[in-house]
Amino acid sequence: MARRVIAKKELGEKASEDFAENLFQFLRTNSLLKTENVLAAYWPIKSEISTESFLQKVFQHNIRCSLPVVEEADQALSFRSWTPDTKLVCGKFGVLTPPEYNGILLPKIIIVPLVGFDMSGARLGYGGGYYDRTLELLRRNEDILAFGAGFSCQQVEKVPTGPFDQKLDGVVTEEGAIKF
Repeated sequence: MARRVIAKKELGEKASEDFAENLFQFLRTNSLLKTENVLAAYWPIKSEISTESFLQKVFQHNIRCSLPVVEEADQALSFRSWTPDTKLVCGKFGVLTPPEYNGILLPKIIIVPLVGFDMSGARLGYGGGYYDRTLELLRRNEDILAFGAGFSCQQVEKVPTGPFDQKLDGVVTEEGAIKF
């Protein structure tokens, strides 16, 4: 996580803007920006690369957006509808989320925060397993795509994995996109 903290401090908002443009172009090039595809992204905390301008951009292109919500410990995430007018509220772990009255939207594409990633598509998160549980559950019935979001310096040689870890379909950073 120290790499991410340093990158956020040194690269600043420009890195988030470059990331947003890279992610948007990656999804567009791969024909994933379709109005029927709900897109979920996280609202950034701490030193995570920001998804805010990306969410604004895809919303302007008539893509429905949602943000993850921790409803219960050790359970899969739910996803509530988000628009630029949504007044976010403080949820579990201090994460900003849409309020309860915002409807649930099941995403087809999930933008996942990360602490580290490797070239096999393995992701290191905060250790709670929320995204792994969620992806495993959603992928039982649908082709769900998950793309990691972070700084290029978060790439490591090998991420330790366990039997329940879910692979990413790609990673997008301020330097570009990698498809696995």
